[in-house]
Amino acid sequence: MSSDFAAKVGQSPASLAVHKARLQATEASLVNLNIKRAHAIRLTGLPDIRKKVFRLMDLPEELRRVILEMVVIENIDDMVLARMPRNLPAIAAAGNEQLRQETILAVPGSFEVYANGAPKRSEDWLSTVNFGLLEQAGVTPVRDGFGAVRTAYLDSSEYGCPSIECEEAVHLVKRFENLRQLTVRSSAGIHIFYLGSDDISGEALGARVRGYGLGLPSFELPNLRKVTVNVTINTLCRQYWEENIACVPEWKSIIERGCQKLAVWLGEEYNKRGMSVTVDINADLNY
Repeated sequence: MSSDFAAKVGQSPASLAVHKARLQATEASLVNLNIKRAHAIRLTGLPDIRKKVFRLMDLPEELRRVILEMVVIENIDDMVLARMPRNLPAIAAAGNEQLRQETILAVPGSFEVYANGAPKRSEDWLSTVNFGLLEQAGVTPVRDGFGAVRTAYLDSSEYGCPSIECEEAVHLVKRFENLRQLTVRSSAGIHIFYLGSDDISGEALGARVRGYGLGLPSFELPNLRKVTVNVTINTLCRQYWEENIACVPEWKSIIERGCQKLAVWLGEEYNKRGMSVTVDINADLNY
């Protein structure tokens, strides 16, 4: 496995070892099929040294999946779903409907989906994606584009300043029924500071958190396993921050208490729903 591919995948060493083993298995399979060069595989296949035609669909599904993941990673620069219709690799238009669906399936499984990128158009495109053929073939139990998304990033609006796009992005994320990891950027850093400085708990604490746009358990994502909230400060509040908070000697420890309260509340809310979700809160409040 190349270092460039490993960097783009961004997975753990153990996960990369699995990918490497799969790629080695692919190479062995291609040798058995008398393909002159494993790396010369192209979109729909190529002639071997005996002038026979080898087609990608002749490979086992697991090996096709590894190859397609590599193809989409090399050809797609970002994961704004609204751009997918024109950014899909050419292999998706090779004329084989099952291959097209497998290519599309490999896209959300290989990237962290950016929910705020034209969320309404992203939702419209996902609504057109149907994996019925793959479901019948036993390739995947996922029926539509929404169910294929495993990892997503949501940029949450500052408390008191909701936007239509943010509301649409939240609505989109709620449709990712098989989502396992969610990263949220929240610019409610000042509010987290006051959360840490006030003696507040229970429903009063929950009301505040929901008011900050961080009532994430209400998204009802049954397969979620990890939530990461990156807390920042709204740039429009920089002067207020410098004059009222940054001058407080213990502001960092107060922020930490606020983050801890947020993490505990989120964890408890997920537990109430019978879910085991790891919650990480990170504060980056330096300009």
